[in-house]
Amino acid sequence: KEASDLYLRKPQLELAEAQLRAAQADLKTARDNLDRTVIRAPYDALVKERLADIGQFISPGVNVAKLVSIEVAKVRLPIPQGKLSYLKLPRIGNDDGEIIDLYTDTSGEVRHWTAILNRTEGVFDERSRALFAVAYIVDPYALKSEENDPLRIGTFVNANILGRPIENLVVLPKYVLRTGNEVLIVDENNKLRSRKVA
Repeated sequence: KEASDLYLRKPQLELAEAQLRAAQADLKTARDNLDRTVIRAPYDALVKERLADIGQFISPGVNVAKLVSIEVAKVRLPIPQGKLSYLKLPRIGNDDGEIIDLYTDTSGEVRHWTAILNRTEGVFDERSRALFAVAYIVDPYALKSEENDPLRIGTFVNANILGRPIENLVVLPKYVLRTGNEVLIVDENNKLRSRKVA
């Protein structure tokens, strides 16, 4: 009988059947784990980059994607050092901000978005010597209201920021400027003089 069992390869068959049952149990456990696995972002977001692919084994704590929030978009606005005195910028840690207009011109069509100038980064950029102000746009993809166009991540925009009021300011047309930012004026003695303007 022993010879016939070995001849029929019954021990090897029983081992293969045991391995098959173990693999089926592992498959059922994996399916149960997959059914209980939910990947959920803590905010409304777009997937910017996928770091895991189908069939890839990942362990707990491993990054599977890079997300970009679409609830609020932050726009960094470089402001040259020479223009800072003309603007009323928010202080660091101040929650209130000025309402500004962001716009972009694509193929002759100008689109506008309302943003809140929330803060400045507080440090000048070493290369450009510009101070970056940060503006927030709520609902940039216009998911909650259909009156605005979506402002997609990575779009280049221009900003209209209301400046400080300046008293005793006279607006002159550009053609009256002479070389070296000078204009001709008539002084109290009715003589023509050249004066440098800022």
